[in-house]
Amino acid sequence: MGVAKRYRYPHERPEPRPSEAELAAQVEAMCSELLRRYRSGASRPATLTDAELWVTPETWQEVVDMVRHASAVLHERAVRPRTEGTVKVNLTVAAFRMEGRS
Repeated sequence: MGVAKRYRYPHERPEPRPSEAELAAQVEAMCSELLRRYRSGASRPATLTDAELWVTPETWQEVVDMVRHASAVLHERAVRPRTEGTVKVNLTVAAFRMEGRS
């Protein structure tokens, strides 16, 4: 008899603090992967945002929490690929606080 194992998605684990080099490599990989996915037959984006804004710390935290929630919802509700009645989607998000006063 085999032993059942439960695998967890990375979003279910506490986020480790990556080094600056690791973070830069991850952002670069995300950009490349986003472009690859888009070029491989993506439909028009449901939403696309590129913004550099000034907001209160409370607003920023609210947005970060909403983005994390959206990611968790997608991961928790994901089903087997090509399940009848489903659509293939992509969610790529990079949200970060900018440094400096400019």
